[in-house]
Amino acid sequence: MKIFVMGDLNCHSDKWMHYVDNGLKAPSQFNILELLASNNMIDSLSAFHEDYLTADHLHTYVHPSGNVSSRLDYHWLSPSLMSNLFFSGIYWPDYRVLNSDHAIVHSILLTENLFDGKASAKLKQQDVGRRVIDYASTTTEHWSTFADEIDKVIRDEIPSFTSLNISNTTDSSTL
Repeated sequence: MKIFVMGDLNCHSDKWMHYVDNGLKAPSQFNILELLASNNMIDSLSAFHEDYLTADHLHTYVHPSGNVSSRLDYHWLSPSLMSNLFFSGIYWPDYRVLNSDHAIVHSILLTENLFDGKASAKLKQQDVGRRVIDYASTTTEHWSTFADEIDKVIRDEIPSFTSLNISNTTDSSTL
């Protein structure tokens, strides 16, 4: 299975590495990083930046005071996606474009064979169309069903996922 997890995980990688390097049990706020690493997920920056966990130039958050920075934003990939990873880096957008205290983690994936799909010409020959989702008519019930199905896939693919106490109503920063 190909899995790509991305987002602001509110977990400081350099602090987590302190616990890992010293053989200490990390506090529960690092559970998501522990889960990803223990399930052989790969931080996209690791393929291109030797110091990806601790380097200041790869921090994705800067406190408004400018005195504190950290890495909070991530792209984690399953090993099956690594052959498609062409590049991964950090991009600080111009503040006139995006007024944020977070950088953008960007990864470029080669799409050839990414989804093991048939060529579009072959699909047309077989009269197979593409699916267009009408988001405007998607109901709360549809979204709930979708969320339940995604949760099931994650539980099945990442067995230790159930050990994380994550729900739609819990702020992940309190884990």
